[in-house]
Parts: sequence; C-alpha cells; structure tokens
Amino acid sequence: MTIRSAWSRTLKALTLASAVLGAACGGIVDGTGETGYRTIDASGGEVKARNTVVTVPEGAVDSALTVTIAPAPADQLPEGAAGRAVDVGPEGAEFLQPVTVQLAFDPDALPDPTRADLTWVGGVVDGEWEPLLDPVVDEAARVVRGTTRRAGRFGVVHACGRGRRCPVALDFDSAPQRVQAGDCSGAAVLKATDASGRRSPVMHDTAVALSADEASLSFYEDAACQRQISALSIPARQTDATFYFRGRAARSVTLTAQARDLRQGNQDETIYPGPGITFSFVTAMQRVGSGACSDATTVAFEDAYGNRAPVPNDARVTLALTPATANAALYSDAACTTATSGVTMSSGTASATFWFKDTLGSPQVETLTITGSVGAFGGAFTASQDESIYVLPPAAVRFFSLAQTIGVGLCSGTTMVGLVDGSGNRTPAAATTAVDLAIPAGVMLYSDSACATPMQNRTFISAGATATSFYFRAPNLGTYTITASSSGLASDSQDETVR
Repeated sequence: MTIRSAWSRTLKALTLASAVLGAACGGIVDGTGETGYRTIDASGGEVKARNTVVTVPEGAVDSALTVTIAPAPADQLPEGAAGRAVDVGPEGAEFLQPVTVQLAFDPDALPDPTRADLTWVGGVVDGEWEPLLDPVVDEAARVVRGTTRRAGRFGVVHACGRGRRCPVALDFDSAPQRVQAGDCSGAAVLKATDASGRRSPVMHDTAVALSADEASLSFYEDAACQRQISALSIPARQTDATFYFRGRAARSVTLTAQARDLRQGNQDETIYPGPGITFSFVTAMQRVGSGACSDATTVAFEDAYGNRAPVPNDARVTLALTPATANAALYSDAACTTATSGVTMSSGTASATFWFKDTLGSPQVETLTITGSVGAFGGAFTASQDESIYVLPPAAVRFFSLAQTIGVGLCSGTTMVGLVDGSGNRTPAAATTAVDLAIPAGVMLYSDSACATPMQNRTFISAGATATSFYFRAPNLGTYTITASSSGLASDSQDETVR
C-alpha cells in the first residue's frame, strides 16, 4: 500500500463523515478522537484530534478549507519515529502563513527517557523526517511543536540519525589552509550535517566551541583578525558559521569545533614561517677545554616569531675562525676528525650544524670567534658568535713519546713526559711542575741527547709548557720500567727494552 493510496482512503472517509455530520456539528469534528477535521476560513482556527493540535493562523487560507487529521500508518513511517504520527490534509495543500503542528509524547516511550529535550516534530520529506521550523519542546506539558506551510505527514521524532534530516555532526566545508605565521587566514566555514553528510539546519541557536592544539593560535570573527573569539553560534534554521584564525608557530595545527549533541569537526591547517627572516647561531655560546671537541654548534634561519624558516634551495654556509691559528679548526663531525670550511643547508631545511676544537699554547683562556656567511632568500646573511676555550687543569702525567728499543750502553732517543687533563688532552702547567722519575737499578738518566750530562731522578715542566724531555741508557740487556709521577696527579709508566 502506498502512502498516497492510504491517504486517499483516509481523506474519503473524512469527507463522508463531514457530509453526515456537517449540518449537525456546524462543519466541525474536533476533539479527542483518533481523527478530526474542521473547516477553516481566513480568520483561522484550530483542528484537534487525540494528542494532536493543528493551529491555522489568520490569513493562512484565503477561502474556506477543510483541514483534516488522521493517524499515519505505523508501518509506513521513516526510521526515527518515537511517538504519535498523523496525516494532516488536505493532501497537497499549501498555506499562506506558517501553520503550527503540535503533538503530545510520552517521555517513558522515548529511546532515551533522560533526554526528552531531544524530542521534536518532523515532517516526512522524500522518505525521511525533516524538522519543522520554529521547533519547541515543552517537557512539562509533554508536547512538541513546529511550523510548516504544507499539509503532509508529521510525527514525534527523537534525536538525530538515520532517517532523520537533522544535524548529527559538525564538518569543515572550507578546504585546509596554508597560512603564513602572523597572517589572518581565509574564511574557515563550518557546516552542520545529517547522518548522510548533507547540510542540515540546526533547530536552535547552537553554540560552537573552537580550540586548537597550538597555544599561539587564536580565533577571530572578522577577516582582519581584530575581534578575537573562542566560540561562535550557528543561528536556528541555519547550517553554516564562519570564523578566521591566526597563528605564530610554524607547524601543522589541528582545529576542533565542538557543539552539544553533535560529533566534533576537525581539520589540519598549516602555518608556515612568516616575514622578518634572520640568520643566527641558535645554540648557546660554549666553554670548551683546550684540545677537546665542542658540542654541536648550529646556525639557522628564523622568522620574526622564532620559527625555523626553510631555505628554498641548497645554501652553503661559509665558516671562518678568528683568530685563525693552526691549532683551531672547524669540523663536520662530532669527533672532530673531518675539518671543514663550511656546511650546507639542504633545500627545505632551516639549519646546519658543525663542531670546533682549539688547542691552546701558552694562554690559559682564549676567545674564539666563529663567523658564518650565507646567501639565501635573495639576500646575504652573516652571523658571529664567541666561544671560550680554556685550559683544563692537569689531571695526570703521561709519556708522550713511544716506548723504545735500544742497544746495550747506547743513549736513547728523546723521552718525553707531559701533563694531560681529565679528557686526556695535553694541557700546560700553570706553574713550574716537578716530575719524579722512578727507574730500576742499572738505568741512568741524562739531560742531553749524547747522554753526557747525568741528571737526578727529577725533571721539571716549565710554566706554560706541556712537557719536558730526558734520555736514558742501560749497560745490561733487559726490559726496564720507567714511572713518571707528580704530586696530586695520576702517574704513568712505560717499558723500555735494551738488547
């Protein structure tokens, strides 16, 4: 049975009833029965049936019209019906003014009795419930009502979902945006959608809270980003709302729009570096021990908000040292093994990293100035930073010369002992430092390469020097261990061979 054939039979029955009762009742069948009808003229009036009231305002019709109410077949209702449903006729009638349809509901019969506020009156459009305009739910009186300009099928509906043309979600209707840091975005448009993803008007003014996963991003109601907001409203019977945003942190940012009883909407936007590009050292000045490899040193491009600004093409950063000495160098690796005069920022990156090392002679502290120069973004940039090189205090005595093998009675080659810091780097003596030499019996020490000038079992490292030298010889075959020590420092030993 089609909806149209059922309606036709209902209308015929009501027309017959009108003919029989018209004279006796003045053309009115109106009250608490399942059906009702009443002839309405330009002055308007009400038509009633059980749990149903149709109010026709003055001027809604321009000539007498019989308005009818009849129960709608339960097996022909769209998904979502939650109570009484009626057919209001005559079929196909259109009114000049909005007509109010009011239906009673039973809260205990709702899918969720705790949310009677989600109940509304809808009309059937293309096999689905569509909310009537001007919706009202009166929980105390247990009635819902709304207005329409057309006769048709109306019913009590609860919440939203399949079979119901009412909003269940917030979605972004505008495309994701790519916005420069500090700039105002284009219009970001939100829309309310139903379960099928179609635009669906909200029944009431709907507050929408806006948030982002980036603290520096703010929301605005105007295209100039002057009037900041944290929420907006979709007006009743509307589907859309528009806002704008502005951020300072260059990154992908997720925007979230939330409203009660609607699934939240999310969209990722891209904030890219803004104007005011600068080139600078972004790692702090370092204090590095003499002979030690520094920590990573990084130069980078940044915008006015401190965001890294990627170069559009490969950019070579030329590096220079002041003072330019043979003991100081720049390196491309963290072990300070590969010296370099520059590093390259690859296209799409914003920084480059290098390391440095300086070995001091006599000074105890030295300031090393590193300068980086690069061409990018259509300009030339230079940045400098001072690094502090200092001498670490001696921690141990070390043999700087290799173990030797000499002939019986012959004078050795130069034997060198010196001072090293805790990292094993050579370090100068702050003051004249005595080094004691422990030797086995039969070994003799000398201060000259001809072994002509004997010396005591002590030698000295002058202030500012890192090492001292001596010589030795032995009259017999064997392996002889020489130990070098100094007060307060770790000692070192070396085996020398005579054959």
